[in-house]
Amino acid sequence: MDGRRRGRGPDGQGRAALLAHAEAVFGEKGPGAPLEDVAAAAGVTKSLVFRYWETKDALLDEVLLRADERYRGWVEHAVWASESDPIPALTSAAVGFFAQPVHALFDPLITRPSTVARVPELVALDRLIGDIVDRIAAAPQREPARAVLDAVVLGTLRGWIGAPDIVQQRVSPTVLRDTLTTVVRSGLHALGPLPATGRRPRRAPTRLSARIAARSTLEADLFDAALEVFATNGYELTRLEDIATAAGTTASACFTYWPSKRDLFFQLRSVIVGDIAERLLAAIARESSTTARLRAAIRANLTVHYEHPEYQPVLLPVPAFPPESELETVGWRLLMEQLELVPEFDDAGELLAVAATIGLAVLRGVTFAMHRNAVHPDIAIGIAEDYLVAGLAGLARHAGVDFDA
Repeated sequence: MDGRRRGRGPDGQGRAALLAHAEAVFGEKGPGAPLEDVAAAAGVTKSLVFRYWETKDALLDEVLLRADERYRGWVEHAVWASESDPIPALTSAAVGFFAQPVHALFDPLITRPSTVARVPELVALDRLIGDIVDRIAAAPQREPARAVLDAVVLGTLRGWIGAPDIVQQRVSPTVLRDTLTTVVRSGLHALGPLPATGRRPRRAPTRLSARIAARSTLEADLFDAALEVFATNGYELTRLEDIATAAGTTASACFTYWPSKRDLFFQLRSVIVGDIAERLLAAIARESSTTARLRAAIRANLTVHYEHPEYQPVLLPVPAFPPESELETVGWRLLMEQLELVPEFDDAGELLAVAATIGLAVLRGVTFAMHRNAVHPDIAIGIAEDYLVAGLAGLARHAGVDFDA
């Protein structure tokens, strides 16, 4: 049974009208939007929604399928109409399509795609990316290198759509198209041969609770258990009872230190972001030029994520949380506040939010690819460094910013 039911609503339009309203609601608020919002937008009761779809997931799956098919049509038409270079066509399709209220269904800072195998942008760039992989990677490295390259390209073409200033269309479509084209072209062109790699290095696990002022050994044990359980089960499926059991105690002990599961989860995120930021700042402080600092920051970011694979699942989006809190708790707003303190970036203007969001999306995608495909960290770091440094330097030149001033 596919979860669909026949019938028509009292407005005479039936499931087609509900589907359109659902796409608008999920597109604006993300997959975590409640069914009550869909029903309210359509002016019907929630029970009518269940006349056509047995579950919210069934409705969301159909919305995603329709939106994906429509975007695929945009990309295929744009590439077909282009002459020899598909990159400007892809950026035009992305900017044009995501200007519509469906961005939250595709935003890599809000959603977590299960696979990139059928992503239309990567299908269109398949030959180009394949040629680059053959050029930069030895035969044993080509499969993991392709996974990382797919992640950096997808992070660029979609990574901007969740930034508040951009979503509100305060950045012009022309600027966005030029930005994406510049980053992808410059980044891909600059990729150099990957270093020879052996076995993946061993990790030295450390207790995250060492970074908090724990009031007792029990609180530290609960905090470390929470990291493990949230990383394994995800936020929605984790219960305080599971965390307590992993720490060898009862759920009531959790309430001694945290009012709710949400508070515990947000503290975990805060401490993780602080750990990453500390590593980045220490790496940057040792360098003198902008290029060297950027390379150091990228390397530090991916190194800490390699050493702590449990960090990434906790930082991945939670559909139940509003997009605003997601951007707040994974460090996006903190990054923007710190960038605004650098006078040299004043000339970047509206491009600053675009570049910052692309950078975060690319690093998140590379981290995901690194763990999912068992990629050696030197491969992931080498590609991310070359791509982001060249892409952002090209963007700086395009904006008239002296990158190494």
